[in-house]
Amino acid sequence: MNKKISVLMSTYNEKPEDVKTAITSILNQTYCDIEFIIVCDRPDNYELLQILEQFQKEDSRIIIIRNQENLGLSTSLNVALSYASGEYIARMDADDESLPERLEKQLAYLNAHDLDLIGCYVECVNEQKETIYFLKSMPLSNDEVKKKITTNNPMVHPTWLGKREVFVRNNGYHQIPYAEDYDFLFRAVKQGFQLGNLNQSLLRYTVRKSSISNSNGLKQYLVSQALIQAYKNDQYHLIERETFQHIFQSISHRDEEKYAKASAYFMQALTDLSQHRISFINNIMKACFISKYYFKKMLGYLKVFM
Repeated sequence: MNKKISVLMSTYNEKPEDVKTAITSILNQTYCDIEFIIVCDRPDNYELLQILEQFQKEDSRIIIIRNQENLGLSTSLNVALSYASGEYIARMDADDESLPERLEKQLAYLNAHDLDLIGCYVECVNEQKETIYFLKSMPLSNDEVKKKITTNNPMVHPTWLGKREVFVRNNGYHQIPYAEDYDFLFRAVKQGFQLGNLNQSLLRYTVRKSSISNSNGLKQYLVSQALIQAYKNDQYHLIERETFQHIFQSISHRDEEKYAKASAYFMQALTDLSQHRISFINNIMKACFISKYYFKKMLGYLKVFM
């Protein structure tokens, strides 16, 4: 018998306590008709495997897949998709936390508004799980998403819930470095799927200092810009992996360092703002002027989320 919602999650090097929180938050959803497919993408992480196997013993809705080697997020999610039997597909990250009513509210919203794939607002927290800021004012309707998608990614990946058809017809995730989710949305729009966001914060999204956004932030930004230009110029079908290798070769280590530093200033500014500290202005200014690339990213961010 098919499950209603297949929740897909890939794990790699997350903290054990974060993984436990993420899993528990899905198992404790008010919407219970789910299967939870978890891919372990680091086969030598025995502590993580023990945690996953213990959860599996306690809840039969969990399916554990152990990759024989590190395959990366895109491939791991495609592997999970191949096991999914649900009518709907939902995403989850191993260091985030879904609020109890997330799946129930998203499924109701998706069907009530005749949408195919949706996200929702998020509460951004640091590694100590302290609130940094709430990501709101995201585009809600399909028309708004289509308008904003050429400025910035308008749907937070771990908040996705959509019809199985979207993932099948989109042929899952493609090997787009650092931006597989953004690429997925562009292809979904081109196929005519209806996208949107639920205007409620239903996930606590962890911003890690060691995340891709910091260690490879500039590469991620430039890949995103390449996707945007290809989409605008109706040349999306011409995108190849070699395109991004050329982009990576064109940037210097100094540019990457400056971008990472600007990102750190921006995150500190958001923390200052949430705590009503005037120092947020100084940190915003530093983020703007230290990296020309990050300044452009901030402009795009403001157009989508403010």
